[in-house]
This record gives sequence, C-alpha cells and structure tokens, in this order.
Amino acid sequence: IDSIRNPYEVDALRETGDFHLLSESGRYDAVTQLYVFDTNTSWAIDKGNPSSVFTNEPLENGARVNIGAYGNTAYASKSSTNTIVDARTGDSFLPISENENPYPLVWHILNAPDDINVTVQYSGDGGNEWVNIQSGVPIYQEYVLWTNSPVYNSFNARWRIVGEGPGNTNYWDINDAPIQTFFGLHRISSVSANSNGQSRIIWRGAWDEDYQVQYATNEPVVNQAIQWKNLVDVTNLVVGGDTPFVDLQSTQNNFRMYRVIWFGTNGIPYD
Repeated sequence: IDSIRNPYEVDALRETGDFHLLSESGRYDAVTQLYVFDTNTSWAIDKGNPSSVFTNEPLENGARVNIGAYGNTAYASKSSTNTIVDARTGDSFLPISENENPYPLVWHILNAPDDINVTVQYSGDGGNEWVNIQSGVPIYQEYVLWTNSPVYNSFNARWRIVGEGPGNTNYWDINDAPIQTFFGLHRISSVSANSNGQSRIIWRGAWDEDYQVQYATNEPVVNQAIQWKNLVDVTNLVVGGDTPFVDLQSTQNNFRMYRVIWFGTNGIPYD
C-alpha cells in the first residue's frame, strides 16, 4: 500500500516538515533557496484538478496544478518534459490476502498522448507468460480494480500496462517487485470417478510451482506406513487455481488414496 500512497515528498516520514515533491526537473530547496534535482519524480506533480489554476507554478509546470501544499505557488516542483510510465503498485514486495479483494493496480502517466488505451496484464511466473486483466483502459485513468481469484495464485507475480494499437506499445511498464497471492488452501478438494471409472482429483496450486501427484493402495492401519508411489513426473503449473488430474490406471484398484506434494516456495508439504 505504501507504494500507492507515498507521494515521494522530501519528508516522506514526516520528520522535517519539508513537503516539496521530488522532481528530476527541479524541486525548491528551502535551505539553499535554490532548485535542486532529484533522482525520481513524484506522481503528484501535475495531478491536481484539471480545472484548477496552475499559472503561479514555475515553468515547466505541465499546464496542470500539482497536488500538495505547494500547488499553484512559486515553490511548486517543476514538471518533467519526459514521458513517464510507472507501474506503482508493487514497487516493493507485496503480499495480497484474500481480504484485500479487489485490489487496486495503480500507475502514473506523464506527457503521454491522452487518447491512448492500455491493456493491464498479469504474470504469475515473474514475467514469462502473461494474461489480460483488463483491456481498453484509458491511459490516464491510472488504475484498475483487480478482482483476485485462485487462478492468480503465485509467489512471484508481476503486472504491467501496455499501450494498445500501432506505435503505442512503447508506453509500458512492469512493477518492480514480486507480488504474492494465494486464495484458498493447497489441498485436494475432490475425488470422483469419471465416465470410464477412473479417479479424477482436483487440487489447488500456484503458477510456476512444482507438484508431485502420488497414490497409495494399502489402507492405513496402526503401525503400518503408507506406501506412496508417484503417478507422473513432477508437474510445473502453467497457471494457478484448481487443477484436475485423472488417474488413468485407477480402474485396476478398488481402493486408492491420493496426495499432492508441493515442492514450492513456502515449503508447505502435501495434501
């Protein structure tokens, strides 16, 4: 959440009372009474009410008032003339719980054409494979509400925005750090028979995690260890969520137990 609400002021921790917005193009320094240049630019620059007066701000002022204490004053931070596309949500490691749903994915745009739409995408494997969350989003909307679900379960997720249409794909950015989200529990949720009499199990997993499906045919009794055998090779999930598996050999046994071992990020054992 801090990566969303932090306006990137000089005194982000509220210790010195200096609330000037950071700017690579120039920020007034109250000590030296000169403009200094920062290593990044606050998203609050040029984000005030479009109908508010901005003309008291020094050039370059972006023709729009800054948010904050110094908006429309001679001490306002200067606007960048560069195009900025910044995926803000998830600038640092971000765990998202089931209670935080939907979750805002927020970005910052400066000096991009205002008639561009973007597609918001998600990757549960750190950026190798992408799926669309929402398309046709105006670039200056600067947020979508992401409705999470088990299909997004991941321990190394990323999200990005990409401009739509010819010549617009250069307006893009990926968030900086892993996002972790797991809805539900790693468990086998059902075991049933298909039309061929074969066992079909459903279990919940996460993107790009390794799982081993095992079975046993001996009933557990006191002081007798269950003999587990691998059904298939280790499976690496392409997407998260409820994963079906059919035991093609299960018609040969009247009694079979199942478990799925997770060789995953958190070391959670099996179900």
